[in-house]
Amino acid sequence: MSQYLPYIEALNRETGLDIRLSSSGSAYLELEDRGILLQWLEAQNMFVIYVELGSLSGWRDEQVLRQLLSANFLFLQSGGGALSYDISANRVGLNYAVPVYGLSAEDFLRRLDAVVLLAEHWQEKLRDMAAEQEKLALQAMTGNEEAADTGAYDAMTMLRI
Repeated sequence: MSQYLPYIEALNRETGLDIRLSSSGSAYLELEDRGILLQWLEAQNMFVIYVELGSLSGWRDEQVLRQLLSANFLFLQSGGGALSYDISANRVGLNYAVPVYGLSAEDFLRRLDAVVLLAEHWQEKLRDMAAEQEKLALQAMTGNEEAADTGAYDAMTMLRI
C-alpha cells in the first residue's frame, strides 16, 4: 500500500470526492472555489500543496511581486508556506510542504484546512496589494499631488527612461 493512500482516502471521505493521484503523484481539485494541486513526493514522504491565489492586475506588478517575495523571508509573513508566481499563467500561488511521517490522516486534514485558511488570507492580501498599486498608478498618471511622493523606486524608474 502506498504511503500517501490513507491521507487521500481521508480527504475523499471528508470532501465526498474521488481523488486519485496521477502516475506522477499529483492531483488537482477544487475546494471552496479554490484550485488546489496536491503533489506527493515519495522520497521525502510529504505532500506539497499548491493553492491558487489569483493573478496580478497589471498595475505596478513589480511592486506587488516585491511585497510577496519579501513575505517569504524566513517564512515569517507567509505562515510557513512559500508564495510563488507562475509567469506563464500570470498566477500567484501559495506552496506548503506537509511531511506525513508520523502524521495521522486526521492531522493531515487539519493541516490542509489550515493551508486553505492561510490561502484565503493571502488571496485577500493580494487583492489589497493590487488595489493599492492601481490607486498609486492612477494617481501618478493623473498628476495627482498625492502620487508625487511614491518613493525612490519611481525616481529610479524615471532615470532609466
